[in-house]
Amino acid sequence: MDKTRLVEAKRRNGILQICKEWRNNGIEIAIDDFYDIHTTLQLQEKIIAKLDDLDTQKKYIVCKKTYEIEDFLNYTSKVICKSMKYVFFVENSTKFGAIKLQGDIISNNIEYIISKSELLNGGCSIFICSCGLENGVCLWRGEYDSRVYCW
Repeated sequence: MDKTRLVEAKRRNGILQICKEWRNNGIEIAIDDFYDIHTTLQLQEKIIAKLDDLDTQKKYIVCKKTYEIEDFLNYTSKVICKSMKYVFFVENSTKFGAIKLQGDIISNNIEYIISKSELLNGGCSIFICSCGLENGVCLWRGEYDSRVYCW
């Protein structure tokens, strides 16, 4: 087996494991709900460019680290439309791919979804954005403060 096929087989096995874990928590996702790595990285670049733009315009909310999740939840409930699809960057999304989730799945399972984010698994952010990146919400934990970006 060549290296490319081996990497893809490992990715697929990882995705199937994620699907099984989420299913055990009452959330049905399938391998087709995952973006490929290339698309995930492109989306991530576009989101970071959007956050840079919002930073320049000072369009963010600074929150205390003790309340950052509550602040994020408050803005998420204002952004998420139950009938739309959203991109969620699960832990290790650059390894497995970001996930497409329906808004009602996010709304009904937000605590579980946050627990699977990069932020609560050694990273510094939670991103939930519409698939076309027209709207979204992000919690970014910086060295000195935490910021919620909403667009």
